Amino acid sequence: FFFNDTATTEIYTEQIVGSVRCVQETDQIEREDEKGQAKAEVSKQRLMAKKKKFQHIDESEPEKTDIPIDGDILGGSRVFMRNCASCHSLDYQTPDKKVVRSGPALGGVFGRKVGTDSFYKYSEAMSNANFTWTEPRLYHFLQAPKQYIPGSMCQIKGGGLEDESDRADLATVSYTHL
Repeated sequence: FFFNDTATTEIYTEQIVGSVRCVQETDQIEREDEKGQAKAEVSKQRLMAKKKKFQHIDESEPEKTDIPIDGDILGGSRVFMRNCASCHSLDYQTPDKKVVRSGPALGGVFGRKVGTDSFYKYSEAMSNANFTWTEPRLYHFLQAPKQYIPGSMCQIKGGGLEDESDRADLATVSYTHL
């Protein structure tokens, strides 16, 4: 562009530069959105691989493998905070001397034999339970812990989570993040 007066040239130059910046910002936002979608897909693939990894576990006790509905991670986080966080941490077998919890740390619980966190003194029933934690086992345990493992010290208000969507959400968030 060529204009006779400098003020007009500056105004048009600012408009063009502003338009270019707007296009650049839009492109950046679209790239970040694509990256976010790619990260979500990678997380989903990791979850599926993790589920597949533990599906082969063959133990003396038959496992119920049905979870009737898909869980939701955000919902599971809320269920954990309402029902579990007062007793459990999400640490990986690391005792926190500042915060005393009445239940074991739940980090890395999937694929681990029940009652084997060396930093926690389990009930005899939990110590003698002969299975490994999987998503379906946690789902069914949460419905009525003291019935699933008689002698368990797990104290979920009301005796367990009756709502299957709460159990599915909590099993999903636990499986995804623990």
